Formats: sequence, structure tokens, C-alpha cells
Amino acid sequence: PTGPMATPAADAGYELLLANSLETVRRECFAAPGLTHSGVWLIPAVGRFDMGGRDFTCALDAFGKWHKFELDSDRGAICFTAEFMQTGFFNE
Repeated sequence: PTGPMATPAADAGYELLLANSLETVRRECFAAPGLTHSGVWLIPAVGRFDMGGRDFTCALDAFGKWHKFELDSDRGAICFTAEFMQTGFFNE
């Protein structure tokens, strides 16, 4: 086979979308000199596909996680936070 779909490297990292991401990040900021935009973006995602010896069979059933990106052009900084959603199901 030829073409972009012929090798696994064509979508390197794509399989990580369905892997556990258990780390939390408590607001880490990085310098971004010359940043021209400001705003906050919340991106919902899934972060855990198993717990207590049980695995989810559907990707969208996994435990939710959110990623927050804060762009501050006045300070010239970008901040990042990642935490699990504290839902009733997660807390059980």
C-alpha cells in the first residue's frame, strides 16, 4: 500500500486520545511575549477509561476531564489547568 494511510506513523499520537490521562495540572503559566489575544477556553475531554478493575466499553462513557487555557496579552502569559470533572458518578 502507498499513501498517507499506509503507515501507522501517518497519525502518530492519535491512539493517545483513548488512553488514560490521570495527571492534573494546577494552573501553570508560561511567558508568551508578543501575545496579541486574550481569552479563556475550556475544552472538555475524557481522561480515565478504567477504575476498580472495570473498563469502559465506549470512549464517551469514560470519566470527564477539562482543560482550561487562559491567554493574557496584558501580562504576556498563557496559563494551563487540567482537572477531572467532579461529577456524582466520578465521586462514587
